[in-house]
Amino acid sequence: MGSRMLCMSEAREGGARGGVTLHFPRLPVSMVLRYSASDVRRIAAARRCAEVAHRGMRRKVSGLPYIIHPLGVAVLLAAAGYGIDLVIAGLLHDAVEDGAVEPRDLERQFGETVARLVVSVTNTPCGGTWRERKTRMFEHIGGASRESLTLKCADALDNVRSIRTDLETYRDSVWLRLRSKDDLEWYFRGLGEIFAAGLAETPDMFLAAAFAAEVRGVFR
Repeated sequence: MGSRMLCMSEAREGGARGGVTLHFPRLPVSMVLRYSASDVRRIAAARRCAEVAHRGMRRKVSGLPYIIHPLGVAVLLAAAGYGIDLVIAGLLHDAVEDGAVEPRDLERQFGETVARLVVSVTNTPCGGTWRERKTRMFEHIGGASRESLTLKCADALDNVRSIRTDLETYRDSVWLRLRSKDDLEWYFRGLGEIFAAGLAETPDMFLAAAFAAEVRGVFR
């Protein structure tokens, strides 16, 4: 199926694990109340695109449907009062990297700003060790726009909160299902330094502070 058709297709609500169906609401109330009717329709279209792009994908530790992550990023941004394009980019931030959606199709359906934001946080395939690849990503995101840093920070914040929740259930086996604790501590602390520098003295600093607090809690 082509990427444009992938974005335009309908996705089935919910997912299953262990015989239990996990139902997700069409849109969180916070999103519906904060934005105009036309904005909510755009958010709903972006959610459908994300659902299809990530169909069959699961979170590595919990095994829950992957869509809970982009939805969590979008809800975080919406609850904080960010604009519609950043919220939609939150829903679609992994669609190019993991879902085989083309940036030009995102631009066609959701506009140039959304496509640019998604591309700005998309990892491009490259060689080297995991830490070498992440170091190149640090260099890339360190020079990104404030909007892109905010999007990446919301993404990372949702991920580290997920790790904290998973640790409550799965304990140290989390590190076996993801990467080593040392690797992930290095990665998240490196991101925290970038967010603290890039978002300092801006209204977005609260996100960087929330991220830093979560990282301290997970890697204490």
